[in-house]
Parts: sequence; C-alpha cells; structure tokens
Amino acid sequence: MIDRADDKRRDERLDVAWVGTLTLESGDQYDCQVQDVALAGTLVHCIAPVKVGDEALLMIEGLGEFAGEVRWVGSGAFGMGLVIGPDIKLKRYAETAGADLSQKPELPDET
Repeated sequence: MIDRADDKRRDERLDVAWVGTLTLESGDQYDCQVQDVALAGTLVHCIAPVKVGDEALLMIEGLGEFAGEVRWVGSGAFGMGLVIGPDIKLKRYAETAGADLSQKPELPDET
C-alpha cells in the first residue's frame, strides 16, 4: 500500500519568489512571500501568528486566492497544504517560469 502523504512529499518543489497576502480566519491580514510550490502545498514566509491546523486564504498577486491549512510552523515560515481551489494549477503557474526563479506569477497558455 502506498502512503499518500509520503507520495506527496516526493512531488517536485518549484522555487518562486511571489508576493502575497495571508488572511486568517479572524480576518487579520499579513504580507507574505511564497518561496516554493508543489502539488501538495506551498512554503510561506510570513510573521502571521499561525499554528498547525489553522485555515487561511493565501492571495497571490496576479493569480488569485488559494485556501489552505497550516501543516507545520517554523521560525518565520510555515508549510501550507492547499485544501480548496486550483492547487494543481498553482504549481503549473510556477512551471511557466522554466529554469529561472519565478518572481512574478504568469498564467500559462491554455493551448
């Protein structure tokens, strides 16, 4: 039997440097930076007072809102699992940058 959580961790992470806003359930908003994305979630640098299990909305300039849940918390950063929304597309947006670090997300061609 395949462990789905372990399978998600093997997903390639793509480095980005995207600016965003994190909105907590309380309505409080914090500026943040998205550092990498994968199918399972994203790494967010932010001073928001989050804890594991918190739900939040991540607004990425140029892409829109992505709902998620905090999976782990470190010093000034946390991992956010994307639980609602086009999480697979989030990684696809990063892939459009190619080998270069993506500093501004771009919508991919749908053709």
